[in-house]
Amino acid sequence: MTNEEHVENQGQLCPHCDDSMIEGDDIVVEDGKVYQDMYCLVCESGWTDIYELKGFSNLIAGDE
Repeated sequence: MTNEEHVENQGQLCPHCDDSMIEGDDIVVEDGKVYQDMYCLVCESGWTDIYELKGFSNLIAGDE
């Protein structure tokens, strides 16, 4: 599976064996990106998913 295919599948499948039996460790936030180490319970492969900040929504402004 390519990076593009992994993104199209929203990271729901193992990029090695295409199985959905995956788990992730805690997330790490660094420089506007989020990293999560992932593991496949079927083929025992491991990889890191990378999430990037795209913006924000639902701002509730406080008193100025």
